[in-house]
Amino acid sequence: MLENKYKQITISEHISLYDKIIPQDHFLRKLKENIDFSFVNKLVEKEYSQELGRPAKEPEMMYKLLFLEIKDMLSDREVVNRAKTDMAYKYFLDLNPEDEVPSYSLLSICKMECKNPQKVENKNDKIFI
Repeated sequence: MLENKYKQITISEHISLYDKIIPQDHFLRKLKENIDFSFVNKLVEKEYSQELGRPAKEPEMMYKLLFLEIKDMLSDREVVNRAKTDMAYKYFLDLNPEDEVPSYSLLSICKMECKNPQKVENKNDKIFI
């Protein structure tokens, strides 16, 4: 089951830190501001039950973590650990500064699902080409 049909904006008293810490010309800031990754949720929507199961972490965030992992040549653990402390990563992932980062094990499961040809049906080709 998808956690949210549409993202909910949460108000954080610390959100202004991003403007103070992340330069306007930072690669991840520019990427976030110029590419809408929400298409990922639509691509995988049919894979989630609307009634059964516990809420899933947003697929968009998982794919962004995979993107960061590939971009920076990191392992699952390394990208998650970096996302815990790197404000540019948190900004790119649409997390508030105080928000928790998903477990690296969820990222590993996501990667396995992405490689399952019966479930994916070339969705990753559309995403990562």
